[in-house]
Amino acid sequence: MRHEFTHPYEDHLIMVAGIYKEVQGKEMLVYTRRWNIADEKLRNAEFLLRIAFLEHGTGSQLQVEQENFFDEEPLHPHKEGWNKALEALNNHLEQL
Repeated sequence: MRHEFTHPYEDHLIMVAGIYKEVQGKEMLVYTRRWNIADEKLRNAEFLLRIAFLEHGTGSQLQVEQENFFDEEPLHPHKEGWNKALEALNNHLEQL
């Protein structure tokens, strides 16, 4: 897996790559994520993510777990990013 996007405040490309470790149909994805950025603290960090799709009433719920944080500093931007992404997904789905 590979994602490329432009930094929102600067004019440079950011690349995130990883490997799918487990795919359980409509239930769960497990994959790694490694950022290709200049930040020395994150350059060699490889995170493990588990995305579970859970039944919730007549709909579903996403459960996101991210592991392998070596200290608290990179935890905050990742948490903020996931919160924004999940909120945007929720807003989009409510408009359908």
